[in-house]
Amino acid sequence: YGRSLAYWAARPPTVSTMLGGLDDVHAADVAASLAFIDALRSDAARPLPDGVALDCGAGIGRVSASVLLPRFEAVDLVEPVAAFAEQAVAALPPGGVRRTRAVGLQEWEPAAGDAYAAVWAQWVLGHLTDTDVVGLLARCAAGLRPGGAIGVKDNTADAADCGRWLS
Repeated sequence: YGRSLAYWAARPPTVSTMLGGLDDVHAADVAASLAFIDALRSDAARPLPDGVALDCGAGIGRVSASVLLPRFEAVDLVEPVAAFAEQAVAALPPGGVRRTRAVGLQEWEPAAGDAYAAVWAQWVLGHLTDTDVVGLLARCAAGLRPGGAIGVKDNTADAADCGRWLS
């Protein structure tokens, strides 16, 4: 984890850094995330509540800005790279960020009394060990409001893709 943190801390707090060289947040990516949240909200049997969302590995706040704040009252940011968290707070609307925690997800725990409407982990779980992912998800589940949900959005590959990359 130390080497990973040093790597990210040496990078500028930009969209290009967060997206591996891309300069723009992809509109289709944002639309799919918003549609997912809307579908959860419209589930009559168990609608997603309003309230505060947790942005896991928040980076510079691009997911909070484009996905979470349009659908939730505020966000809590978990981001271990201070420059990224500072950029997020500066870029997000006043009052949009309730709390920032400068800690790795492998160490994060919900504060006493936290009850999140949603927890969002996008392009971050691959930076954790399997054991730490399981622990994080358990802690996130413990920090949810009734009806709350955990959203995981990450890249996937099939075996054929992996074979091409490894050869």
